[in-house]
Amino acid sequence: MRRRALVLVLAAGAALAPLAGVAAARAAAPAAAAPAAGVAIDAAFRRANEAYYRGDFKAAIEAYEQVAALGVVHEDLYYNLGNAYYKAGRMGPAIFEYERALQLDSDQADARRN
Repeated sequence: MRRRALVLVLAAGAALAPLAGVAAARAAAPAAAAPAAGVAIDAAFRRANEAYYRGDFKAAIEAYEQVAALGVVHEDLYYNLGNAYYKAGRMGPAIFEYERALQLDSDQADARRN
């Protein structure tokens, strides 16, 4: 994992996928999901991003995991989750999540660097 690349990404405030990424993540969710599930996904993703920015990485991990449990499969979700695990000092799960992101998008440069 290259520390320099992670620091630059985090310092630029670009470590977290933009909320527009939620729309793409919702599109990747099962089609049978009810509208209420979409609201729950948006709320959990927003909570995760807010917790991350506050430095509450445990809460960010829990909220990102909740998004995944709601059926979202998206490389930005796994990348964000990997960053939260990394910031929480949990390298094993961080690497696992970066690898999950790369399985979905092998061209994702940030996940590859981390």
